[in-house]
Formats: sequence, C-alpha cells, structure tokens
Amino acid sequence: MDTLIDIIISGIAVSFIVEYLIMVTGGLFNARIVRAILTLPLSAIACWYLDIFGFELIVAAPASAFLSLAATLLVNRPTEVTQVVSRRR
Repeated sequence: MDTLIDIIISGIAVSFIVEYLIMVTGGLFNARIVRAILTLPLSAIACWYLDIFGFELIVAAPASAFLSLAATLLVNRPTEVTQVVSRRR
C-alpha cells in the first residue's frame, strides 16, 4: 500500500514539474515532445527519491509516468465555449 501511495505522489509531482517546465519555456519547445522525453526519467527519479529501489523501481517508474500523463490529460482537457445569442428585440 505504501508503494501505491508513493507512485501516486510521484506521478502528481512529475506532472506538476513537467507542466511547470512547459510553462516556463513558453512556446520554445513542443509540449508533446517535452512530455514524452521528460516524464519517464523524472518518474524514475521521483520514485527513487521516495525509497523505491530494485525491481519495484522498474515497475513503479512507468506506473508513475502513466499516472502523470493521465493527470495532465485530465487537467489540460480542451474546453469548448458555447456562446448563447439572445434574439430579443
């Protein structure tokens, strides 16, 4: 159970860090490429920092990366603004 909580915490932290780096760099780099390159290594570092070693790290890092990308997709969901036009005269 501790490993699951560590994976969730590291996934949320990685999501924050990656989105922060995307925001700081502005439009300098493509956001999709930055997410693809940085998510897995940062997840592995975050899991290692939370004392996950060995075989657990091999499983926990991709799980944390998946949760990070899923959280990013949920938070950055595109929205449609519908404008209601009133036709009163």
